[in-house]
Amino acid sequence: MTDAALTTLLDQMDADIASYLEACVHCGECAEACHFYLATKDPKYTPTWKLQPLVRAYRRHKAPLRGIRGMFGLLPPEVTEDDLRDWEELVYDSCTMCGRCTLVCPMGIDIAGTIRKMREAYAAADIAPDGLKQARENVEKTSSPMGVTAKALLAQVRHQEEETGLKIPVDREGADYMAIFPRTRSWPAPRSSVPMRASSTGPG
Repeated sequence: MTDAALTTLLDQMDADIASYLEACVHCGECAEACHFYLATKDPKYTPTWKLQPLVRAYRRHKAPLRGIRGMFGLLPPEVTEDDLRDWEELVYDSCTMCGRCTLVCPMGIDIAGTIRKMREAYAAADIAPDGLKQARENVEKTSSPMGVTAKALLAQVRHQEEETGLKIPVDREGADYMAIFPRTRSWPAPRSSVPMRASSTGPG
């Protein structure tokens, strides 16, 4: 496990996280709320299992009586970078952060929020799906996750003006309507692509 990921994991273990990890009674209610588990019945998709790297780091470095447990060899093994990569699918691809598990937890554990903490640690270790890494780089360069530049956006605005016959003001105060383009439509698109329009709250 990289130092950055371990440091991030441990830094995030505030009183709330500690209380969540100590409060879990392993009842399984969260599993019955998770659509990944319901679709597969595979125990690895149980929401609390997705948190195991965090749980292990807590038990080893932060939990009460860890010193005594360590004397008897009862501490869990250190989380390694290989462990993190093994859990990458569960942390990113097998959780939509919908919060269903949090809603049904009888102990009030914010499981979805804790998954987010896991993702922060993964980001600190630079472990993430390639698509997310590319989106981050695009935002740093163009402010758009899809890498769409202002020039490309304006070109698409002109395209939509031709398609609809409407004049679309850009960054104009007092406009009577707003054109909203999905990110995937910010380049030349089929003729079926039309802007979504919403009335402004102003007069007219």
